[in-house]
Amino acid sequence: MLSGIITGLLLALFVGGCIWAWSPKHKRAFDQAARIPLQDADADVDAGQDGMRPNGTHSNDMRRNVTEMPR
Repeated sequence: MLSGIITGLLLALFVGGCIWAWSPKHKRAFDQAARIPLQDADADVDAGQDGMRPNGTHSNDMRRNVTEMPR
């Protein structure tokens, strides 16, 4: 009995996660996140001799500027 309830609950969570991930309102945020690795490669080209980018970050800085997903 308990294993059936847990299985049903996990199935509902999985289906809910799939619906959330494929929701059209999240497409823009996911597209932006998918382009992050490509933007870093382009930003290193824009770094000057001192390694500083126009936005004030260093070209060797491993931190990412990730925009928050809409709520």
